[in-house]
Amino acid sequence: MGCQPSPIGAIVRVHMFERRSIYTDLHVSFYRRYVDDAGSLASSKEEALRIVESISNEDPDQLLKWEIDYPESRQDFTPFLDTQIKIDEQGTLHHKFYRKKQKKNITLHANSHHNEGTKVATIKNFYKTAAFCSSTPEYKEESMKIVDNLLVNNGYQDPRRINKTGRLHPLSPTTRHNPSSSNIQDTDHMWNVVVHSTKSNVV
Repeated sequence: MGCQPSPIGAIVRVHMFERRSIYTDLHVSFYRRYVDDAGSLASSKEEALRIVESISNEDPDQLLKWEIDYPESRQDFTPFLDTQIKIDEQGTLHHKFYRKKQKKNITLHANSHHNEGTKVATIKNFYKTAAFCSSTPEYKEESMKIVDNLLVNNGYQDPRRINKTGRLHPLSPTTRHNPSSSNIQDTDHMWNVVVHSTKSNVV
């Protein structure tokens, strides 16, 4: 997908294959796809293979290849996008956050040139996604620990505090705003000092 229209072209092309295969010939109870990641319900690995092979067979160039993640037991989770999913013996759906191994714990680093707002938004989005993808409090905590490890490995200290306060660095007692002791003259003086210091550094 080296050019901008490529993802759209891939989506449309694979949808054509799906229409001529699983949507007409096979009775699939559930099937969904997001770009090049697809998920379906199957009673066995062989049935899962038949589903993807029926789609691949519609490709005249035979360029469409699939990799199947099928659980070996009821205790195993199956990854789909940023979620791990399993269905237990009672038919209950369990899900939690998932991070692909190919990403190698790499994300926006704390020492990058991006501004604080961008970094804080990245951290908040990770924790929000981890919570949303988790079906129980236990899975939520497990998902949060995955995010903790990811962010700590990328230079962030106490990422859960950052998620809660929206600040990369905690305010020290000497720099906290005290409404009872501050006035407009102090604010103007501090602003003048900051501007002067900045100009001096530039020179």
